[in-house]
Amino acid sequence: MKKENKILILILVLGLSLRLIDINEHYVGHHNWKESESGLIARYFYENHNYNIFYPHFDDVPTEEPNYAFQIGPWLAALLYNVFGVKEWVGRSISIIFSIGCIYLTYLISKKWFNERIALLSSYLMAIMPAQAFFGRNFQPESISLFFAMLSIYFLIKNYDKNKRKAILLSSTSLMIGALAKIVMLTTLLPIFVFILIKEKKVIKTIFPVFLISVISITPALSYMIWKYDTATKYNPEWRKYLLMPSFYFEHVKRAGSEILGPAIALLFLLSLLDLKLRKEKDLILISWVIAYILIIFITGRGALANSYYLFPVCAPISILVSKTLNKFLFSHKENKYISLLFLMIITLFTLKFTIYLFMMKDMALYEGGIAINRITEPNDLWIFSQIEKGRDFFVPTVVYYADREALYWHHNNEEELREFLNNSQVKAVLLLRDYSYIKPELMILIMNEYQLINETKDFLVFKK
Repeated sequence: MKKENKILILILVLGLSLRLIDINEHYVGHHNWKESESGLIARYFYENHNYNIFYPHFDDVPTEEPNYAFQIGPWLAALLYNVFGVKEWVGRSISIIFSIGCIYLTYLISKKWFNERIALLSSYLMAIMPAQAFFGRNFQPESISLFFAMLSIYFLIKNYDKNKRKAILLSSTSLMIGALAKIVMLTTLLPIFVFILIKEKKVIKTIFPVFLISVISITPALSYMIWKYDTATKYNPEWRKYLLMPSFYFEHVKRAGSEILGPAIALLFLLSLLDLKLRKEKDLILISWVIAYILIIFITGRGALANSYYLFPVCAPISILVSKTLNKFLFSHKENKYISLLFLMIITLFTLKFTIYLFMMKDMALYEGGIAINRITEPNDLWIFSQIEKGRDFFVPTVVYYADREALYWHHNNEEELREFLNNSQVKAVLLLRDYSYIKPELMILIMNEYQLINETKDFLVFKK
């Protein structure tokens, strides 16, 4: 076996080891709502013996609907539940497989474009980056969508010169799957367009391949989104106001330097920008790839501000850019061998610090609240819950997942809704989460007239009939 292949295997094993940390931990980690959302959908498929991927639902929350993503991960997990049971590690294992695939695709793309050393460096960075290691193992669609988006670029690079039709078909089909998993991955069309334009030299020659790839990749994802969830009526134009807020940009820069790339790789990325030469075709494609994934935070606005994983895809092109710069100034000079290795060790230590920190972030309140409801109710009982964050209703499915009982979600201070729920004879418990002090006193009295407070913490109140 070649030395390079042995190194690549070690990198993949390292990446796998990081992603296996706390693989069977409850959904209590950073952005746990996304994992528990996937868990509820997977459990619905499994427990209802309904594996129709076109009709996903939240288990135990009939009043809420999943977002517009095509639920590939939860559907696969539901199938595996038949073999392994409903376990947290099952869904995470699916994400890990695709995340390791992203590391390998980074290697293949870099090797195709540059050389073996840059390929190994970029795959190594993908293995240890905080966002890639953490969100790449979480039970959410990030690693699946990025894998197919990267696969679309790889198919173009590999096949375009030899068989254009094959390249277009494979690339557009891969991107279609990635966009179904997460529609914002359609921004990958930008580097694809730049690649084709560079290859064809003339704009007129790019029209047909660009049109074909666009139609094949966009149509299914957009059609599914509009058909299933009537997105046109639910779209919130408020995202524009976030673009005018300095805090919007500051927050994303801060995240990039911590939980996305880590400070060392973020600094090296800035230095790699200084080394860019846009007249070089590969540099132009790489920077368009970076821009495409940065555009996601502008498209999603408030969603990106609330959830750092929207920057997850940008790790792929940045790892290649940084590796290209490292190779040029350090690793390509034999006399710098030991300095290069020392420098790589420093990068690793600074990066892994933030990677491990992400795994240590845990919020047990939602899990404990859900378990409290599970213990005081029977499987067929209903229960009411309301979650309030800074005065706003905030639905996080983690508590429902662990309660494992059908829930009625109450929008706090909606008296009519509360009275309707309380009049339901099947309702046996009430759970008030987080900032329950925002609930009007008269509504709290209404609850306490019929229910006894049996558990009180700084994060939740539990009432039993």
